[in-house]
Amino acid sequence: MPFKNKKVARKHLSNVLINIQAVDKQIKPCYLWDLFTADISEIRIYLKDLYSLGLTKSCLSAFSIDDTVFVTHYTYLKNYLDNFCIENVSVVDVSRTKSVPALLVSYEEKWRALSPVVETVQTFLTNFHKCIDMSFTVKSTTVNLTTLFGFLLSYPVLYWYTPQTPDIEFLCLSMIPLKVHQVVVDNNKNECELFSFSAPQKVSDEAKLMVGDWFSQLTMKCKHSGFYQVDLICNTVMLPSVSM
Repeated sequence: MPFKNKKVARKHLSNVLINIQAVDKQIKPCYLWDLFTADISEIRIYLKDLYSLGLTKSCLSAFSIDDTVFVTHYTYLKNYLDNFCIENVSVVDVSRTKSVPALLVSYEEKWRALSPVVETVQTFLTNFHKCIDMSFTVKSTTVNLTTLFGFLLSYPVLYWYTPQTPDIEFLCLSMIPLKVHQVVVDNNKNECELFSFSAPQKVSDEAKLMVGDWFSQLTMKCKHSGFYQVDLICNTVMLPSVSM
């Protein structure tokens, strides 16, 4: 085991492995490494070990964006980008100027919000091998990390806001009902979370069809690739403050 903190690693590695295998089977384009802290060099050794043991069919790559580590495969991420269809995602505007969250409806509005994200991922792929060796820096004046990360994780609902101070509180999301969607698998040992994203209740009904179509496609991918069976769990929460 390449990780310095072996005790913490053992606690989470079964769930990490399932998420990495989800990338390997193209269930999702990227995995955000967030269950425990590890150096990117340790993660790369772990990915090579998984491949050599036959636990993944491809040797996956680890890269970082502003100190957040992702696991992916160049070809799989490129396929996801090439096949991305803006009509298949809901975009929720939570900009500082908004008193309530607003769903972007028209193609033009959605493309205006997401085109910087798409262009950022295109640039990243063009420089993929360089980005593997150093952290990829994103210009916060043109693209926000919340939208970018949601895109990389293939969420069907994306939060978007105009460029602003990072980590500010999003007042329009405070103390309103948020519907949290979790996609989980049961690996006979414990429940493992593959996806987790939210949508304001106000726009959740409008985004419901989008989420349903996304989950249906996800279920088919899992079935055809021989992955675990997945379930969609929905809960409603209210938070005093929301940061991104």
